[in-house]
Amino acid sequence: LRLCRYAPCAQNAFGAHTDTTFATLVPLSSTPGLEVFDPAAGGWVCPEDHRADDAAEGYQDVLVMPGELLEVASGGRFAAAAHRVRGGARTRVSTPLLVRARLDEDW
Repeated sequence: LRLCRYAPCAQNAFGAHTDTTFATLVPLSSTPGLEVFDPAAGGWVCPEDHRADDAAEGYQDVLVMPGELLEVASGGRFAAAAHRVRGGARTRVSTPLLVRARLDEDW
């Protein structure tokens, strides 16, 4: 589990990348900023843009993104999710859980 803090900024707070994990679980924030590349749409989408209304209702969504290890283990069936964090006017806090696998175990 990581605690990530992104200070207000005008440009991307964290550049585009994929995670080397099996999967990454990210509780969605009421402060939008996470963007995931959607190959079908040909661009970046922000799963948190609707969160302000949902947060007021008490909902808490978790985004599950496949990582590079899952992409390799699945033979490419589940592609690692490219994502980034855009800057904004407010501080953003995120607590992603990076799920890793033991490589010394039999699959």
